[in-house]
Formats: sequence, structure tokens, C-alpha cells
Amino acid sequence: MKLNQIPINMEKDIDRLCLEKAIERFLKSGKKEDAFDVYFCYLEMFIGDYEKNRRVVELLSEYEVNGSSLLMKHRDHYFHSVYVFILGLAIYESNEIYREIYKKYYNITEKNQAAYHYIQYWGLTSLFHDVGYPFELPFEEVASYFEVAGDKRKNRPFVAYRGLESFIAINEEFQKIISQLTGNSSISTTNELFAYVLYEKHFFIR
Repeated sequence: MKLNQIPINMEKDIDRLCLEKAIERFLKSGKKEDAFDVYFCYLEMFIGDYEKNRRVVELLSEYEVNGSSLLMKHRDHYFHSVYVFILGLAIYESNEIYREIYKKYYNITEKNQAAYHYIQYWGLTSLFHDVGYPFELPFEEVASYFEVAGDKRKNRPFVAYRGLESFIAINEEFQKIISQLTGNSSISTTNELFAYVLYEKHFFIR
């Protein structure tokens, strides 16, 4: 440990308290600023450098404030994501069966390690599950502009996006890992990976 550096266990405890207090403030106020603090504390806790990610979080917040009035039907994705995050934490905390299944699935035996693991990956899933909202906004705006009573959406003009190949491509290292896990060597994009997972889920349920 370097001179004057906070011990790692104390640093994690400070991060945890930061997140707890941010959640507490948000639940009491429901304000944008307090929702922003939840994102801030989560990123500080698990990413380690908020400055690298602050622009994404700020843009999501600004889209909600400035873009929501453009659509007739709108749900506040920014606040909604924080509520979903907190709901998941409440379920984990209050349901012993859920906790045990989670620990067994990820082969984690230590209680605190399992909780830390859950917060990290549930936070990533819930807080950023609507990160594509800026893409949805112009699509829905164009569709609603051409909306005619009784007209099906497939008959209306729509917005399509191109040039996303580099964003959805999976590098060779992870392609090999995915191939080992799934037995499928043809998965090279996130779209193909999601399609494969959905197919497997559907096949299993049937």
C-alpha cells in the first residue's frame, strides 16, 4: 500500500456508504440530481474513474429533460433505471432463496462477495439497460409524425441506422471464449450473440 493511501477494504466501505446514501436521498426526493448521484457512486465503486463515463450519464439525463416532450407517450428512462436498480437490490436483500440460487449459479460461497458481485452486475444491467434511448427517440418521433388512424407502423416511414458494425463487433479473443461456452463458432457480433441466447431460451422453454 502506498503512503497515505486508503486501505482497499476501507475504500470499498466508503464507496458502499456513498451508494447507500445516494439511494436513500433518491428514494426520499425522486429528483434528477439524486438519481445522478446513484450513477456517480456506482461508477466510482465499480469502474473507478467517473470522468471517463460522466458524459454518457449526463447525455442520458439531458435526453430525458429535453427529449421527453417530443413524444406523446413517454416514460422517464433515467429515473426508471434507478428505480429498477433499487428494486433488484430490495429483492436480493429480502429473499433468501433468491440469494442462495444466485450464489449457487455463480459458484460464490462467501456472503459479502456474493452481494458485491450482485450489485456490480445488476447495477450494470439495470442502470444502463436503456442506454440506447437516444437511438429510439428519433425513430419514434418520425413514426408518430406520420401516424394515421388505423395505419400500421410497417407502412410508415422510419429511421434506420448504419455504420454500427464497429460497435457491435466482438473481437477474436472473446469470439473464442463464446465459442467454447456455446459450441457455436459463428458468433461474431453482439446481435448474433443476443439472437443465439434468445433462441436457446425459447428452445429450452418449449
